[in-house]
Amino acid sequence: MNVYILKSDAKYKTIVPIGSPEVLDELKRFNGKPIGKSWEPLRVEFDEELPTNGLASDFPHFLTHVPAFSKRAVKLLADLLEPRGEILPLICDSGQYFAYNVTTLVDAMDLELSSLVRFSSGRIMHVNKYVLCEERIQDPMIFKLPQVPLMSVFVTEPFLRLVKEANLSGFSFVPVTLKSAV
Repeated sequence: MNVYILKSDAKYKTIVPIGSPEVLDELKRFNGKPIGKSWEPLRVEFDEELPTNGLASDFPHFLTHVPAFSKRAVKLLADLLEPRGEILPLICDSGQYFAYNVTTLVDAMDLELSSLVRFSSGRIMHVNKYVLCEERIQDPMIFKLPQVPLMSVFVTEPFLRLVKEANLSGFSFVPVTLKSAV
C-alpha cells in the first residue's frame, strides 16, 4: 500500500475566501466532524496576485486541510468522496467549486517515529515528517489523522489512480513513510 499527502500543484491558480477574518474561523470547522447541515457556502475567488501560469485546475489550492474540487472532479470522484466526507458548495464567479470536509479519521500516525513539533502543553504544533502505521489503514482512500485534523489530508493509491485515469489537473501527491507491523 502507498499513502500520500494530498496537495495542490503550485503551478495552478489558488482560490481564497472573500470576506471578513471570521471566514477563517469557519474553515477551522473542517476538523473531521460533519458540518454539512449548518454549512453556508463561502464566497471564494482566484488569487490573481500569486505567481502561477494562469491556469485553473480541477484541484485548486485552497487550504492544506480543506481540499477544493472543481465540478468536473466532484462528478468523476463522487463515489469515492461521498462516503468519506462532505462535498460543500463554494460560491465562485470563475466556475463551480466545492470544499471537501474529510470526515474519515484514521488513527494511523506513529507518534514515536514521526517528527513532531509540540507546544509546551504537548499538543502538536507542526509535523515535519509523518510516519504512518500501515496496518491501521484499511484503505479508506482519503482521510485525516485525529491527532492533527487541521493539518494534512491523506490518500491511498486507488485515489491517485482514479485522479490520473480521469486526467484531472492540479493534483500533487507527496509519498508518506509507512511502518509495517512485520
